[in-house]
Formats: sequence, C-alpha cells, structure tokens
Amino acid sequence: MKSKRLIIGLGNPGQEYEKNRHNLGFRVVQALARKENVSFVKEKSFPAHYGRKNSELFELHYLLPLTFMNDSGMAMKRCMEYFKVSVQNVLIIADDVALPYGTLRLRPNGTSGGHNGLKSVEDWLGSNRYSRLKIGVSGPGSIPLKNYVLQDLSEAEELKWPKIEAASCDLIQSWINQPELSQSWVLNELI
Repeated sequence: MKSKRLIIGLGNPGQEYEKNRHNLGFRVVQALARKENVSFVKEKSFPAHYGRKNSELFELHYLLPLTFMNDSGMAMKRCMEYFKVSVQNVLIIADDVALPYGTLRLRPNGTSGGHNGLKSVEDWLGSNRYSRLKIGVSGPGSIPLKNYVLQDLSEAEELKWPKIEAASCDLIQSWINQPELSQSWVLNELI
C-alpha cells in the first residue's frame, strides 16, 4: 500500500491576495504542483483547491484551503478524514513574521507563533504535533501586523522569491520521503 502525504499551503483565496506575504504557503504549494505536473480542481467534499499525484511509493495530496486563512484547519481536517491521512503525514506551509525574509524553518511540531492559520489548524486537530514549514517574511516594524501580512511582497523581495521558492520545494521533497524523520531545519543563507 502506498504511503499518503498531505501538503497544505496556507493563504487567502482570490486574485487580490496572490502576491501577499500571507500567501507564501499557497505560492510554494502551487510551485511544487507545477514542478510535479499536478493540476488543481475545486473540490466539492471540502472547501479547497485540490491536486493529487501517485508515484510508485506515495499518494501525494496537495491542498489550498478556500476558507480564508483564519479557518484553514476546517478544509485540512475534512481532507485528512476523506483520504484517511494521518497527522504524521501532514505538512503545513505558512509565512512567519518572526523569521527574517527568506529564512526557512521546517519543524516536526511547535506552536502557532500567533499565526491565525496555524491556530485554526491546531484548533481543528486538537494538537500542535504536525509538521510545518515556515517561510520568513520579517516583522512589520511600525505597520499594523494585519496590514503588513496582507501587503504584496516588495519589488526587492519578489526578485529574491524564486530562490526561496525553489529551496522550499526541495525541503518539502525531503519531507515527503521521510516525514517520520523530521527534525528542525533552519535555512537562512538563501538571500
């Protein structure tokens, strides 16, 4: 039997949010899906754009919740139940204002760090024991946090994005192969 993996990008649906700092989870999962030639469809069983790929070893599920960031956990939980994916085989990708821009942190568990999407995931799971890849977007400085994360990346940040995206996809590929061996990884020499 093939091992199942569920890879979830956090973000907000809609064209107006596409380039926001809060949508980097969506962007990474979309990039990985393009790389793997996976198309997304709007799923009726749970509110999300969903893609799937089967390989010799794995059944890979890609999820972009359409519930907006603050209720991301609902789509994730319904997808897990529908495809019978265990929490040990779930990876969440999200932005993180506590990390410098371009820093990647992969962890097998941890806290939400105040991130509303991760809070929703934890509420729906009843646990914080799930793998997560956090992508640093730096802190907001004097800008209110909500306004900052809903801003598009700056032109300078956007120029550096392809390298960050590629490194994120590489880390996810490593996790797919052995999620049970997940450990904390920090990559901060990307830019």
